[in-house]
Parts: sequence; C-alpha cells; structure tokens
Amino acid sequence: MHDIFAHLKLIVYHNFGPRYYHDAPVASYARGVWELQVRLEGDMFPIPFPAPKPGPHIWLFRPECVHGWTSSGASETVVWHFDLVPTVIQNQMPRSGLLHRGLNLEEVKSFAQYRNHHKPKRRNDLFIMDEEVLSLELLRTFLAGLPRHQVTRRRRTDIMVRRCLGWYAANLERDPNLDEVAASQGMSVASLRRLFHEVMKRSPQEIFNEERIRRAEIHLANGANVETTSQLCGYASPSSFSRAFKKARGISPVSARRSS
Repeated sequence: MHDIFAHLKLIVYHNFGPRYYHDAPVASYARGVWELQVRLEGDMFPIPFPAPKPGPHIWLFRPECVHGWTSSGASETVVWHFDLVPTVIQNQMPRSGLLHRGLNLEEVKSFAQYRNHHKPKRRNDLFIMDEEVLSLELLRTFLAGLPRHQVTRRRRTDIMVRRCLGWYAANLERDPNLDEVAASQGMSVASLRRLFHEVMKRSPQEIFNEERIRRAEIHLANGANVETTSQLCGYASPSSFSRAFKKARGISPVSARRSS
C-alpha cells in the first residue's frame, strides 16, 4: 500500500457469517456510514424496501438511508461499514439512497474470497483496508448491473475517472497538477476536463481539491498534526494548508483535529 494510505482508516466495521434476522429483526435507522451488505445465501432483505428473490444479492446504502433487516430464515452474509466511497460510486446512487442487484456465481466466489482475506480485527479503533481494492470492486460490481445499453460508455468513462483519482491520490504528497494527471492516463488536459465534466459534472481541479481536503480530515481525525498532514496532502507549507482547509471547512485544521 502506498504511503499516502498509511494513516487512512476507512472501514469502521467488517464481519461475516450467518444472520438470524427472522428471530431478531434489525430495526430501521440511519447508520451514519456507508453500508455494503452481501447476501451469499438465504433470503434476508432490507426493510422497508421490497424483497428481491432469494439467493446471492448485494446492497449499498448511503449513510442517511433509513433501513433495517429481516428474513424468513438464516442467511449467510458479508457486511462492511465504511466512511468513504469513491465519488464516482456516489454519483451512481439513486434518490432512494440504495443500490442493489443479484450476484452471479463468479461474483459470489469473489466476495467469499475477499471476505476470507480481510477477516475482522477485534479492537476498538478503526482498521485499515486497501481503499483501491474495495473501490474498484464496488465500481465493477455496480456497473456490471446496469442495463447493457448504458454499460459500455459509462463503464469506460467512470473507470477513467477512477484511475485519474487513484493516480492523484497515490501521488498526492508531491502535489501533482492537471498536466501530470492527464499525462499519467495518456490524455490531454482538455480531455481530462471534458471527462470530469461528463462524469462528475465538475472540473477535475474542484474534485482533486475536495479529495485533498477529505484526506486531510482523515489524517487529522487519526491524530496527525497539521505539519504532517500538510506534507501527506502535498501542501507547500502548514500555513498554506491551514488557509485552504479553513476556506473549505470554515474552521482551522487545529480545531478540526481537537473536535475529532
């Protein structure tokens, strides 16, 4: 994992195994985090949403999406709660705050293997997971469920944006500019701008600045001081970082760190 991810703590909960929601249904409430739930076997489903057919299924909920869980029998599941998802995934979410679809056999095997490689760690602190692996897996899974006529163009452009964001994040410490990001993906700056406006409805610089501040928030929340955070996020100095952070969030990074 690149150094830029060394202090990221994205996953706040991860577990797997049988769920007995028929005996103990989970009441509806907003989790406050993104919830990814994979049903490998059984018929559990979220309430108050309609129940899909029994069998392998995947759901992704926005943090503010109110939902619970029920079933008619035991179900085998994998669940992750996490703080962040890629912006391109967020842009796929409908107004309901829920994305879901059935899974095929190969996808079930993939999630089962992924589950076994990332077993839960019993400690109170958050724990680190490779953001890029999870992000690309989510993106691949949800895009695969789009209608065929929507997939080709959206898959290509979304993945191109994700690659740009991934490269930018991996090189954040040296403050890459648009020319460098575009060159890393074999495109011109003009093409980079068109791509981001098409997929994100915003300029690449706006998205990169937002990602930079979000990553700074994570470092501060995890105890990094202002100087370290400014270096990890590619700012020229702690003072330039402080100015940018206060402009974006309305408070100083020192205050944000204290309130975490």
